[in-house]
Amino acid sequence: MATSSSDVINFNSAVSQCCDDVEFLKELLNDVMTEWPDTLADLQAGVRENDNEKIRFHAHKCKGTAVNLSLTSIAKVAEATEKLAKEHKASGQPWNPTAHIQQLSTEYSRLRGFMVERGWLQ
Repeated sequence: MATSSSDVINFNSAVSQCCDDVEFLKELLNDVMTEWPDTLADLQAGVRENDNEKIRFHAHKCKGTAVNLSLTSIAKVAEATEKLAKEHKASGQPWNPTAHIQQLSTEYSRLRGFMVERGWLQ
């Protein structure tokens, strides 16, 4: 099944962020995909360690990257995860962020599919 670009990436905005250089955008997206396994490992470590600050920090990092590259679905999930981690850190209440991190992983998989379909993944 084809991945709809409109819910994975706002392509026009992303290209604009890259000074209308599609090749540069492809390079940046490949960097994002290369860094994702380490970020996922850091998020999972935050869950294991019950460390809301670690979860918040790495969700914030995902959100920043996603917003800058107009990766709409990743930005949305990362923002929600960051917000919940911050709220639970402040309240001290336990929570289970596993579902949020799994959804974030799913969105990165969708981005990967988008890139594969277009021959952009290196």
